[in-house]
Amino acid sequence: MKLSQRAPPDRFEAPRRRLPHLHPHPQGPVSNIDAAFQASTLGLLADIAGRLKQTLRWDPKQERFVGNDQANKMLCRPMHNGWQL
Repeated sequence: MKLSQRAPPDRFEAPRRRLPHLHPHPQGPVSNIDAAFQASTLGLLADIAGRLKQTLRWDPKQERFVGNDQANKMLCRPMHNGWQL
């Protein structure tokens, strides 16, 4: 068989073999999604406080800053090119 007649390689085959952790594990996931969410939220909130150069109070139940409309506006950015959720 000539090289030009061979089927193109599956470009996703090699990465799939290198990532066995993507397959379900009998003991469940390695990390807790709630802990990951809290950790990423903390970083985002710290970024907003740093940009505003203010100490802010966070209400985790409401997922809003207490008494700071400017900080609350920074929780969500407008989407580009007509994208919407």
